[in-house]
Amino acid sequence: MTITRRRPMYGIFDRDTREEIISADGLEGFFVEAGSPERGEIGLVNARPGVRSPLGSNDSEIQIFNWSGEVIGSYHLGAVKILTSGSCEGAMDETGSHSFIGYTSEYFEAGEIWSRWASGIPLALGEWALRPAGHHESWLHVSQTSWFAVRRGNARIGKDESISIDGLMMPVKASFYCAIGEAANGPGGYLGSNLDALSKCLLRAGDEAPVRRVEWKNFSVAEEVLGREFTADVASVFEDSGVLLIRN
Repeated sequence: MTITRRRPMYGIFDRDTREEIISADGLEGFFVEAGSPERGEIGLVNARPGVRSPLGSNDSEIQIFNWSGEVIGSYHLGAVKILTSGSCEGAMDETGSHSFIGYTSEYFEAGEIWSRWASGIPLALGEWALRPAGHHESWLHVSQTSWFAVRRGNARIGKDESISIDGLMMPVKASFYCAIGEAANGPGGYLGSNLDALSKCLLRAGDEAPVRRVEWKNFSVAEEVLGREFTADVASVFEDSGVLLIRN
């Protein structure tokens, strides 16, 4: 099956006017390794000018679009100036390369993960767990960013009061949050990225039925891998939130 994209995946918008300054199929140098400079020159792949002045904006954001043109994520950039080469001074066209100086994101694998989320092919259960452990933090970041960008909030919980997670799928702490988010809200779901956020999600279930019972399979494996202090802290969050934890 061939899916035709309706618009470029990335767009830089002025936050005041909501007008698009420039769009691009990809970003080079935006998703960087941890410890990289906070700001840098970011390349725009296959850039197309928008309706605004091509020079930039004092307050802008990147919006990420899926194959059907729906926003699935965003990043605040602040002030940006579009840099061009190969085009006339003071103008922007599609003949040169384009870039901008702006903030970067220290989730290197997130760019590829965003492309997967934007593909139009539904995410599969456990898809995050098939990736290397080093990618799980970036998957969690994309899940969290998308969850808020589409205004689902941090309190939407699935209809089932009982959910199940597996300690064998948790090589790092980010894996736990990927697992609990998916168990509660389906593929790509979010239910916190740290203990405080988890607690808030469990206590603010809104109109949906809250999670009442968590079956944690291979809990002892998670204790050994993630640390007994961490699993004990998670158990305390569940207890304080009125969630029954079943350790198997």
